[in-house]
Amino acid sequence: LRELIDRFGGVAAFQVAEAYAFRRDADHTFEWLDRALRQRDPGLTWCASDPFFNSLRSDPRWPLFLQKLGFAESEAR
Repeated sequence: LRELIDRFGGVAAFQVAEAYAFRRDADHTFEWLDRALRQRDPGLTWCASDPFFNSLRSDPRWPLFLQKLGFAESEAR
């Protein structure tokens, strides 16, 4: 993971987020998902259905992140 971050963290934040999600480290996963959003990482296109993120689906931050991507509607209307 350290090598992945060192070599590709600046351009492949989505893949780093997947690695942290696989480890079930939600805090670091969301940190890297936010970086992926800033990088406009095309991998974000699949994050709603990516099985690496299954462990995050019950985390209250998950629907908020999907809203940032425009994949979920805001509850406030």
